[in-house]
Amino acid sequence: MPRSDFRRYFLFLSIGIVAFVLAVRHPCVFAQEEMSALSGRVVNTDGSPVSGLKIGIQSQNGASVHSQTDAAGHFSITGILPGAIRLELLPMFHPDTEMLTLDIGAITFYPNNSFPFPSFAFGLESGAHLENIIITTQPRMRIRGRVVFEDGTPLRNQLVNLQITRQLLETGRSGNSGSLPQTDTQGYFTEYLRFPAVYTVFVRWKGMNALSEPFPLKAGERYNGPVLTLSRQRIDFKSSAERGKSPPKSMVVWAVNPANGHAYKRIYCKSREDAIAEAATQDAHLVTINDAAEQKWLEGLFVEKKFFWLGLSDAEKEGQWQWDNGDPLTYTNWAGSHSTDGEGDYAVMDLSSKRWLDIGPESPLWKAVHYTIIEKENPHDETK
Repeated sequence: MPRSDFRRYFLFLSIGIVAFVLAVRHPCVFAQEEMSALSGRVVNTDGSPVSGLKIGIQSQNGASVHSQTDAAGHFSITGILPGAIRLELLPMFHPDTEMLTLDIGAITFYPNNSFPFPSFAFGLESGAHLENIIITTQPRMRIRGRVVFEDGTPLRNQLVNLQITRQLLETGRSGNSGSLPQTDTQGYFTEYLRFPAVYTVFVRWKGMNALSEPFPLKAGERYNGPVLTLSRQRIDFKSSAERGKSPPKSMVVWAVNPANGHAYKRIYCKSREDAIAEAATQDAHLVTINDAAEQKWLEGLFVEKKFFWLGLSDAEKEGQWQWDNGDPLTYTNWAGSHSTDGEGDYAVMDLSSKRWLDIGPESPLWKAVHYTIIEKENPHDETK
């Protein structure tokens, strides 16, 4: 918020606080004052009207009034007690929409993000009627999943243990959260999310479990899926905290890069030949890195300080580096002279320095590389 706008906001809020203090010290003041009012429109980020949305006003004494937007997004709330108020969406604990900004004249306000959900706090003078305010909203990010048994029967009206992991789209940082949602009569549950990320959903119920494939969600998007099929088969799933304590030798699921739609997975390998063979069994190849953005995304996703085989070599002709999958070499990230022994034919990525090295069988690193990243260009069957 610009400094001038912040000062105006602070002055406006201060007036409301003064009114609140006067109300506490002299309760009879408002008995002689007129009620206030608020009216305007609610729109989405593209400017389209939002209909059927309940807008609530909570006054300092606990009194509340509300209005519902019409087909054009208009609302009007009257009978507001002057003084400090809070504007929020209803129902307060289960809103399906979130507020982004509140425009009053030339001033734009941003909501506080305190519990339970974002709201706007300010003050209204006696008899004041704020008109033509604009509230900009967007749908809350959410997934709507379904839990079923192996025969397709839905898990009806049951609490399930839900664990969700995320890898942020912007930074690649990971995190996780848990909850106990209840399925409906058709086995569906709804879970709201906060961050644009690649998500993976794991569910447990009475000794059975299910794991989704990863899926990306951008800001304001919703995902109607996945279908989680319960099984008694053991699933090697760990939260981010558990992975930090004891990293598995392989990533359990694929991670999708939203920039190119490709899927990536870390695997353990005994050698480069072993890595190529394992990748082939999964219809994949050793990773190809085509630009700086892809390199940066991989750095954020795979944070272990280890060496990883790349699908890049000049074994066929010295000095002519080629990607195993046939892509042209359009980007490199070599460290220094990009050579450890002067005769390396195969590239590895050092995730400590974020740089590439070329090594050969005589290199001291040759037998120390036990990981690779495999890549799949068309992961539709596996990740959706």
